Amino acid sequence: MAFGNTGCATKPKAVPYSFAGDSHETASVTFEAGSKFSVGFRTFEGEKLPEPSPGTVWAPEIFFPAGVELTTLVHVYYNGRDHFAWTGAALGGMGSAVYTSSDAAGFLLIVLPVVIARDILWSPVIIADIATAGKQATNRDVILIIPPLENDRKYKVYFKRKGKRYVIYVQDKLSGKIVHEQEFERVIEN
Repeated sequence: MAFGNTGCATKPKAVPYSFAGDSHETASVTFEAGSKFSVGFRTFEGEKLPEPSPGTVWAPEIFFPAGVELTTLVHVYYNGRDHFAWTGAALGGMGSAVYTSSDAAGFLLIVLPVVIARDILWSPVIIADIATAGKQATNRDVILIIPPLENDRKYKVYFKRKGKRYVIYVQDKLSGKIVHEQEFERVIEN
């Protein structure tokens, strides 16, 4: 019995959305989402993105009127686990050369103790990182007031944590200049 597929799957077309209306002066803004740090667009002056047409999705780039202050609602997410995450990346490649060495057994005898010692020495650090992640993580909506943006410019909005500071940045993509930064509390104060 043979099964075949005669159809083809197509990805939906990404289409940019514009809140600029009839305005000819626009600036594009991309809200950056990653696995550790994420800023997602929610609303512009209370207006959400409408449902896209069938076969399309909204592109990450959104057009806004240039030259006016923008009141947006964004959702920020941070998983809290970056304190010591670099340790695995920095030391994780030690055993990769075992399979390329002509004397793999001898090389393995040298590398294996180093890898085991690394894992034993760094395990308290990783446990501490996991234990403190909940105290550093954030997952909330923030009102982001963006100053007037220049016509025909591209910007990106992203979020970073610097020590105990939680900051949303608006950056000009071409020049790399930060045009706005807004600090916010990790959790909503009651």
